[in-house]
Amino acid sequence: MNYNKIIKKTIILGIILFLLIASIYPAVGKTYNIISKKGSLPLADIAYIQGGFELDCWLYSIQLTIPDQPTCVCPDYPGSGSGGTFTDDGIIITSEYSTGQLIEVNPLTCDWEIIGGGGVGLNGLTFNPIKKEIYGCIENELYKIDRDTGNQEFIGKFGSGITNMLGLACDADGVLYGWDDGDNLWIINKMTGSASLVGSLGIDLNNAQDGDFHKDNDVLYLAAYTSTGDSILYQIDEDSGNCTLIGPFKENTRVTLFAIPWNYAPIADFDWTPSNPDPGESILFDASISTDPDNNIVLYEWDWDNDGVYDESYPIPTVIHTYDVANVYPVTLQVIDEHSLNDTKTLLVKVGNRVPEKPEIIGPHEGRVGGYLTFNVTPVDPDYDEVYIRWDWGDGDPTGWDGPYNTGEVITEYYIWYRKGTLTIKAQLKDEADAESEWGEIEVRIPRNNFQHNLLFLRVLERFQFVKEIISFLGWYNWLGR
Repeated sequence: MNYNKIIKKTIILGIILFLLIASIYPAVGKTYNIISKKGSLPLADIAYIQGGFELDCWLYSIQLTIPDQPTCVCPDYPGSGSGGTFTDDGIIITSEYSTGQLIEVNPLTCDWEIIGGGGVGLNGLTFNPIKKEIYGCIENELYKIDRDTGNQEFIGKFGSGITNMLGLACDADGVLYGWDDGDNLWIINKMTGSASLVGSLGIDLNNAQDGDFHKDNDVLYLAAYTSTGDSILYQIDEDSGNCTLIGPFKENTRVTLFAIPWNYAPIADFDWTPSNPDPGESILFDASISTDPDNNIVLYEWDWDNDGVYDESYPIPTVIHTYDVANVYPVTLQVIDEHSLNDTKTLLVKVGNRVPEKPEIIGPHEGRVGGYLTFNVTPVDPDYDEVYIRWDWGDGDPTGWDGPYNTGEVITEYYIWYRKGTLTIKAQLKDEADAESEWGEIEVRIPRNNFQHNLLFLRVLERFQFVKEIISFLGWYNWLGR
């Protein structure tokens, strides 16, 4: 047996095992922080356009590489849009051609609504993803448009070298570009409206131009209708202005709206199992029902104690948490996509069951035989469950359960007694889990109503004063109930 070879192999295996353990050990018990990726996955390379391919469709989608194969998205016709842009919530904003009124369109549902505003008819619209502002242009003027009202605010003129700015587009950094009928690309100052020349497009523009940035790869596209009568999709070099032909649109349609979706905000939602956990029981929280049209949620954050600080963050949608004390806990989930858009949702998680509080009965402490008495109870359930109530009217025979009632809802009950005495009135609550409260109590004194019994005799006394004086002298008058 060659012991030297065995020893060498043992040493080598030991070194390998040591390196393996060393590489694994730092991961044990380690809390990982999520580091944002540089760049981002591009959205689907599509654009939404308005044109006139068919009379029965208003909004189409196209692949940016094959613009002559449109697909109808929304057939309804909200108006004649002039320019269009996506906002950060996945809505297309366009401007009505003649009035300048804003129209919003949801391309996922095709719901649309006239926002309003207006004034001048705008050639183009664009959304600034940094400032969350909308800009529009007409001839030599730049406007800022209110997203909620459509009202237009004049910013300034582009300058003496421009007679008609045909369209606008903001890149991912909020830099505003425009192109004019002089066939040039410009950078525009958003504060003053003044434009600085980038360079010539190298094509002969006519009208009905719109364009947009693919904000994920920083490429500017132009839907151009040229003086030769051709409607063509171009890619523009934002540093020089030079255009590269991609391809024609179907039937040379003049594209008046061209918008590239750049991101949709995620929508947070979650549930948990078991749905009615007990104190100390592990709860599986699952946020996989959160949605994002771009399918790019990268972070799930959880706030367990409602302090506004997220206690745990993970790239996966599930997490386990435990509450040791019965209570109702507000749990907040925040989801974040790779473009840093986020959404939150807060739900109340009921752990265990707490019995309703002992009811306080509000009502009179004295009544009369045959008279109505009114009693009120305002139920309080720590878990905000619906509650039921029953009464004991002093005879030891509780009523059936009545309800349900909400926590804080005033419960009113009326009762008539036909016997005298001091009675203990009781009320008890129970919740949805049949957990019963202590009995609440109030004492009510019902004295004998002699006045009712001796009404006829008292009327006689009122007519015959001498009899009344005799009865009063003997001390019987008060006994009769007067």
